[in-house]
Amino acid sequence: MVVKAVSTPQPLPLKTKSEPGGYTPFHVAAMYGRFENFQLLPSSYSGADVLSEGGRTVLHVAVEYHQISFIERLRDLAYQPRGQQLEPGAFGFDPCALDSEGVTPLMLASHDGKEEVVRMLLSCEGVDGNFRNGRGETVLHYATRYQDPVGNLTFNIGRHGDIEEQDRMAKFLCSIPHIDVNARDNEGNSPFMLACQSGLEGTVEYILDNFDARPPFSHQINNQGQTAMMLEFYPEGGTVKLLTELLSLDRTLINQRDHCGRTALIIAVQERGDDGAASWVLAQKSHDAEFVNARDNGGMSAFLHACHMGAPAMVEALLGLPCVDMYQSCDRARSALDWLFQKTYAEKEGVRVFQVLKRFGEWGEQDIQNMFLRALASPSIRAKEFTDLWNLTSDAFTWDLECTSTVLLLASASLKYCRIYPALVLVSLRLLPRLSFDFGRDGMGVCVDHSQQPYSWHSQTHENFRSALGVLFPGQENDNNGWEQLYACSSGVVCKAEGVVWGIHTIFVH
Repeated sequence: MVVKAVSTPQPLPLKTKSEPGGYTPFHVAAMYGRFENFQLLPSSYSGADVLSEGGRTVLHVAVEYHQISFIERLRDLAYQPRGQQLEPGAFGFDPCALDSEGVTPLMLASHDGKEEVVRMLLSCEGVDGNFRNGRGETVLHYATRYQDPVGNLTFNIGRHGDIEEQDRMAKFLCSIPHIDVNARDNEGNSPFMLACQSGLEGTVEYILDNFDARPPFSHQINNQGQTAMMLEFYPEGGTVKLLTELLSLDRTLINQRDHCGRTALIIAVQERGDDGAASWVLAQKSHDAEFVNARDNGGMSAFLHACHMGAPAMVEALLGLPCVDMYQSCDRARSALDWLFQKTYAEKEGVRVFQVLKRFGEWGEQDIQNMFLRALASPSIRAKEFTDLWNLTSDAFTWDLECTSTVLLLASASLKYCRIYPALVLVSLRLLPRLSFDFGRDGMGVCVDHSQQPYSWHSQTHENFRSALGVLFPGQENDNNGWEQLYACSSGVVCKAEGVVWGIHTIFVH
């Protein structure tokens, strides 16, 4: 039976810029909290329980947009007197309905820290507070998780929500007798571990004071072999207070390794770079040479990871310890210089790391040349980083087209994926007059100075280019297809100088 509206309904907007795809008029009414409109819709539309394209019910939408009054009235409409529901999901009201990402309205409300909504939904007949989705997560996992694993939630702790409100929400759920505080999701994470990762200090303290677990909460590990302390070093997770509290429970926690052989220091460097987490770990164990130089299963130390991640402050802190060898290599015989510029979009930080490495010691010319070539080959390097790095490395090169490294510079710059104009490389080689640079928004603009200069260097044979092919494409020096691939990539790049237009390939074929 359709309930008549007690007041004249306001016009209902059916399209908005923020409206997700596939919303029915019932979903739109829930979005705006227009319960009177919702009641009248069945006279013109059928299917209040129809799902959106994302598999969301009307209740999902009302919870997401915090329409508390709408949720309360929808509950009263869906349930008959004496707590008897018409049928599961009547009028789109099912607190445990899963959307296409495996999230229920109850999970959505708990993740957003809305205690009033969670209390309302848990009070409904037949709602299971320990209901699990396909990833093995309960409502308590969502209340303690910093960020939803599938990224479909709109309000994340520390970004759009209030972490204190979230902390209160998680503590409230822990206080409910039938809620399983020891539940593990499919990744082996318990609510305690997620609360540590999310920096929910009140929830962590509440669990430690009121519950027991075997093994103890602080020693629980997930499927990756990671403890709660390790999870605190992931991006935007944990607090110094929680780290200190966990360490006070057992000093050996900081020595544990995950299944990849990573220590707390390596995880902190890998996941958070220079943001202070790794410095906290280092302060606890700076005099322990074995801990500082520990290698993961790939033979990488915290120092090598810091170079790879582009963390100059951490590199400097580690090199300040007498037990750290700057010239160490991983199991694949890669040094600190070899790991620089391996990470895309970290060229600026890579230049700063190299400044630190150069200040602490001397490096061979061949090592510096190889590092520079890797930086040039990065698809995201810009002219500014190229020029800054060049100013630090130019004395390591011999400017002769018979030199393989010189040819490689030209060949690398001519490849389609390189963002650096060959003209900029040629200027660095002193084979073109100095250019005036306009880095602009993309950092690549160049204007050629038309001053007089002979260009006799362009008569070198293409044999140098072919020999460079063996370095760029190992084993393909005599492969015509490989040669044509490199030639084709380079042939379309042109520079203008002294009124002459020429392709970079003419340097080697004239």
